Amino acid sequence: MRFALFLLAALAGSAAAGQPLAPAACGVRNTLWLEHYTAQLYVPAGASIAAVGDPGTPKMLRMRMLNTFLMPPEIPRKWREALEPVLEEEAMKRLQDGYERLQSGDSVVVTYQPQQGIALSINERTVATAEGHAAIDALLAAWADDAPVEKKLAGTAARNRCA
Repeated sequence: MRFALFLLAALAGSAAAGQPLAPAACGVRNTLWLEHYTAQLYVPAGASIAAVGDPGTPKMLRMRMLNTFLMPPEIPRKWREALEPVLEEEAMKRLQDGYERLQSGDSVVVTYQPQQGIALSINERTVATAEGHAAIDALLAAWADDAPVEKKLAGTAARNRCA
């Protein structure tokens, strides 16, 4: 759960490669009464949430940590196994270091730019980058488990509309 929190991120205002992004899904992750984080998923204004899976489309995932009390000490295996094949070893080490330091109030941002790849930042400091769309694809597949990614994205967006 902690890594899912870690990847959902927060930075005010957003545009990727000059293309304005708009929130496609928003929500608060909680367990019983404990709120873990707020999350917003951004795609180009007017695009459907399915654009998250399109390598030709910029996107951003924002998260603001509300409570890190129940987060495990290291990136959970599900997320680690998804990312290790697509991130360089040094990037994985920086990602783990950043994950271990997460505190309530921290913001995490994952951005994707076509032809550039991803950048993951914590409190506006880049901790990991990767070329291409493979890291996004790996994260989406891990998040969806055995469900089709597009179907799970559509359901998530329908349940978590932005105000």
